[in-house]
Amino acid sequence: MASTLACGFCGAELTSAEPYSRYDPLHAKHGPAAETYVPPATEARIRSLQQQIGKAHAAGKYDEARLAAAECRELARSLFGPDHPVSASAVNNLALVHRSLGERERATALYREALVLYRRSVGAEHQSTAT
Repeated sequence: MASTLACGFCGAELTSAEPYSRYDPLHAKHGPAAETYVPPATEARIRSLQQQIGKAHAAGKYDEARLAAAECRELARSLFGPDHPVSASAVNNLALVHRSLGERERATALYREALVLYRRSVGAEHQSTAT
């Protein structure tokens, strides 16, 4: 039976009976995290929240961005678990908003958390953690 798979790191989507790592070397490098099933409605909600965060942040509406970022983080954690690139990205986005709000201590703690999550999910040598 075919499933909709989404690469949690690069966002690519494909319907197949096989996990990415069995037929697509591009996604095999992301490891098991790339093989998480994402219900289409949930994926759309995460995408919508990410867009809301970006638009609100760009408009200087940081409280609005914080609410969307917090919701996105909780949704990502509930769907993917904490040790997944999507969850790490959501924590990183929340850190960015807190930094913009001038909440440096909270932002720093969240950035550190995101780095730990990225290391667990994609490894210490990956571009997300090596820089």
